[in-house]
Amino acid sequence: MKLRDLAKWLQKCVCHRLPLKIIAFVLAVLLFFAANAEREAQRESETISRAILVDLVSINQEQGYAPLNMPKRVEVLAQTPIGATIPAELKASVNLHGRKTGEYTIPVHANLPKGWKLLEVRPQVVSIKIEPIESRSFIATLIVPEGGRMESPIPLQCNVQGPSSTVKQVRAVTGFVNNENAGPADVRLIPVDRDGLPVPGAAVFPEWVRIDTFGAQESSLEQAED
Repeated sequence: MKLRDLAKWLQKCVCHRLPLKIIAFVLAVLLFFAANAEREAQRESETISRAILVDLVSINQEQGYAPLNMPKRVEVLAQTPIGATIPAELKASVNLHGRKTGEYTIPVHANLPKGWKLLEVRPQVVSIKIEPIESRSFIATLIVPEGGRMESPIPLQCNVQGPSSTVKQVRAVTGFVNNENAGPADVRLIPVDRDGLPVPGAAVFPEWVRIDTFGAQESSLEQAED
């Protein structure tokens, strides 16, 4: 077969029923993408059950009041798409609206992302005691690592704030001075009980103070810059 005859034969094969061939090609491409989309949709519809530990937070808390003994985390049992990641902002909550001094049993709520189905929250309710927030003034005491106690020549007054029963546990506010390096040092003030142990739930204002100079006999203090 001559080259010219071969070219005519190829042209005839290509052009024969060309519209039908184009339509068939387009349909094949559409079917390919439709099949992939169907498989993807089927995959997204497949779910698994997962138990997730999430933080428990309070919402609509009444001003001037604080909850006590509230669990930090709860377990959420949910049905999620396969391969779904757990969002960092996923939390459970208790609504404290209108609740002041007293003890309450409050339902736990969990808001889940779209496509997730809530199966159960464990526990479903929590017992919470709510107390008024109290504030008391203290004179901070500085303690050096060797055990020597050093009072500021200028009394450093601070305020301890928290639920009333928590604040009543506070007997003193102390700060541990790291004197390994000479010069200014920031010292954190800690509320402690009668045994010298930190009192959880009690906040100190200011929390940090700056020691400009300190020694065996004297020290001067100023509030640390924020």
